[in-house]
Amino acid sequence: MWSTARTALAEQVPGFEPRIGDWGVHFRVAFSGPRASAPGLDPSIHHIFGPKGIYTATLSDGVWGVMLSAIDGDESAELLLSDDPTGQAIAGLRAHIERSAPLAAPLLNHDDLADYFGRKPFGGAVVVCDRLAFDEWLLLIGDAAHSVLPPTGEGVNSGLEDGFLLAEHGASGSAHWFADLEARRLPDLQALGEYA
Repeated sequence: MWSTARTALAEQVPGFEPRIGDWGVHFRVAFSGPRASAPGLDPSIHHIFGPKGIYTATLSDGVWGVMLSAIDGDESAELLLSDDPTGQAIAGLRAHIERSAPLAAPLLNHDDLADYFGRKPFGGAVVVCDRLAFDEWLLLIGDAAHSVLPPTGEGVNSGLEDGFLLAEHGASGSAHWFADLEARRLPDLQALGEYA
């Protein structure tokens, strides 16, 4: 989403003005110890819990990642973005997880919660471009052309679709296959941007 090519194009091509908007959310991950478990959580399934945006998945050695979402304007955002692992903050984090994702709460012990505050949160941007093709010498695809909020579930999918369509148009024999791909792809990407 921080494409150098797109940024350079926006600086040098008159009229090319990608819309870039902050996600409005930052994510930060707490990790359990090895072989953690919780009743009701199947380690072979990724779990998503309600409107507070808590997501769990297992990694290697039975370590669980519990991703928490600090949504702009939400009362829990300040706590979730804090980097101060005070006893009060750790207790607040535990209470937040117990309220919002009670099945995930047993995965994390006191040290796991304390370590959470030392990890850097990350955010991003929704990117929508009004064009993709530039004189048949450069074509924006993937996150350079369109970046979405991860929970939409369309980041990798839309990038793979770009690759498929690029191969299809490249094999078409057209002298203007970048422009042809742009004409076919832009309506979908505009809709994806609005959805994101």
